[in-house]
Amino acid sequence: MQDPIRELIDRIEREQGAGVPDVDPDGPRENAKIVVMLESPGKNGAKANAVLSPWKNWSPQDNTARNQRTLLPLAGLTKEKANQLCVWWNAVPWALYAPDGGDRKPTPAEVRAAIPYLLEFLEIVSPRAVVAMGRPAQDACRQADVSFLPVRHPSRFAHATKEQDFLGPLRRALQLAEQGER
Repeated sequence: MQDPIRELIDRIEREQGAGVPDVDPDGPRENAKIVVMLESPGKNGAKANAVLSPWKNWSPQDNTARNQRTLLPLAGLTKEKANQLCVWWNAVPWALYAPDGGDRKPTPAEVRAAIPYLLEFLEIVSPRAVVAMGRPAQDACRQADVSFLPVRHPSRFAHATKEQDFLGPLRRALQLAEQGER
């Protein structure tokens, strides 16, 4: 039998007719204490065998992954610690493409359509904290009545010019994740 996250991903792909990246097989998966939620997979994230992780399957043009790799350790979430505590997900987990084949933001209707999947994912994981990166992820959490820590989308950071907008909520998520762990 497959794991519940893989079953959910397979169902989303069937129902939406689009690729959904897997969560990192080297991470905590359903045992994660922190869900880091972005808006939707980019074209690299939607490829076959893609994995949601800022350390895997990224290209040099992927500002989101690059900025996460820079900022997460500054908040105390080194690659090793993130692989123990965090699982990445998207508010709209399936691939979205603009008419020119590039990436695009999810529409409000797509965010609403994805809420049942988000709730099912959170039921499987039962995290101590949800970090919602960017407005679509935050909108999804509000509409689903999910408590979250808001963070600006990491693609917007030019060399961490707004570090505190990113670091404070991540440090709080790390505190919540580590409660009772010591």
